[in-house]
Amino acid sequence: MIPNRSMTEVFILLYHALDSPSEPAAVSSAADLSVVVDADQFAGQLRSLVEMGRQVVSLDHVLTSSPDVPATAPVVLTFDDGHRSNWSLALPRLLEAGAVATFYVVAGFVDKLPHYLTSFQLRELAAGGMSIGSHGMSHRFLPQLGPKEVYVELADSRARLEDLLGRPVLDFALPGGHFNRRVIEAIRGCGYRSVATCKVGIHRPGGDPFRLPRLEIRRGLPPEGFRSTFTRSKVRRLRLLEAAKSCLRKTCGLSAYTRLRRLAHRCFRLHR
Repeated sequence: MIPNRSMTEVFILLYHALDSPSEPAAVSSAADLSVVVDADQFAGQLRSLVEMGRQVVSLDHVLTSSPDVPATAPVVLTFDDGHRSNWSLALPRLLEAGAVATFYVVAGFVDKLPHYLTSFQLRELAAGGMSIGSHGMSHRFLPQLGPKEVYVELADSRARLEDLLGRPVLDFALPGGHFNRRVIEAIRGCGYRSVATCKVGIHRPGGDPFRLPRLEIRRGLPPEGFRSTFTRSKVRRLRLLEAAKSCLRKTCGLSAYTRLRRLAHRCFRLHR
């Protein structure tokens, strides 16, 4: 595949759930609430993209170097987990804005857990022109699992989503953003074409599709903060924060790091 060299930078944004006064977030911790974006704020962010001259494009267009990908300022929207609000709150606002997004869905949660997508809602997302990817079968962190369990998370989730949708599922997002070389090779072996990470960065032509960087959008981000997401200075600062967290994760281990992170969110809120 020859990349489109005119496409210099692609900003891939990461969302999770949305909420509104009529549909409050069904979360139990500050850590979970911090990644729930107000639905009206999300609509404002879509308008800001237009005002900044940025065009929302599909992940498929970026990965296949389709000629109708704009030469400048492309943005890809992604949602992780498969919360019900992806259908009830995000989909109407995306359709109103004429925008598309990729929804990475935890296959084992569909029709099983409250506040997550039903198979009907999942199909409505796809019918609305949205892309569906896998986020695993149970959202377990893959580096902590044995080879057979990793295979279940990758292959079984893909098979279930394809059965529900009647179309191929080619893209995967890492639960928690955690991975190692063994995990990436397993994802390749299961036939996926891309892996969305939580690593901070900007995707460029020729970049590794199995290590797609993303920029997470958190709750309460003011309009000027959202606009600054697309500046290299902000990306550099976020990378420094990511490096510090990576160092801590390597020092104390993934399980301990996860516990410390949740404890920190109970005590204070980190702002970008």
